[in-house]
Amino acid sequence: MKSADGAVVARLPETYQWLLVPAQSSPQSPVEWHAYRLSGQDALAVRASKRLRNEELLVPALAGTRLRMELDRIPLWRGDDVAIKQLAEDFARYLYLHG
Repeated sequence: MKSADGAVVARLPETYQWLLVPAQSSPQSPVEWHAYRLSGQDALAVRASKRLRNEELLVPALAGTRLRMELDRIPLWRGDDVAIKQLAEDFARYLYLHG
């Protein structure tokens, strides 16, 4: 049983090596799926997050100038301002904001 468990653990990184990421260039365009091959022997979540960060698809921190650029590209303002919570919800909800 230990041998079988070891074999499964060793083969998991080989088995799960594709990351599928949805993308949308505009609100009217259809959702497209992009496949990214994962490499390395780290845990699946670690490999996936590394790849997403390298592709700039996972941005753990956003500088003020970059946020302003995004706000100017797609107007997310609600009146004269927008709450940070609302921005986080918008970026999580609408794929085209990641374009």
